[in-house]
Amino acid sequence: METYWPNTNQFTKPAREVAEILSVHPNTLFRWVKAGRIECVRFSRNSIHFTYQQIIEFINANKERVKINM
Repeated sequence: METYWPNTNQFTKPAREVAEILSVHPNTLFRWVKAGRIECVRFSRNSIHFTYQQIIEFINANKERVKINM
């Protein structure tokens, strides 16, 4: 599912899909957000999404540690 986020002029992916792409559990992704390791877009308190740019920047910064599942 892709969601258009009008304030950024970019498409986003929900946390569950990003966790699957990064081959991690969603809870791991949420911990990374809380620790500031990856930026996100919050639609509400319980709904976080990631722009493609945020995902790419995270992958590039963590190439040795991230296994990509596409």
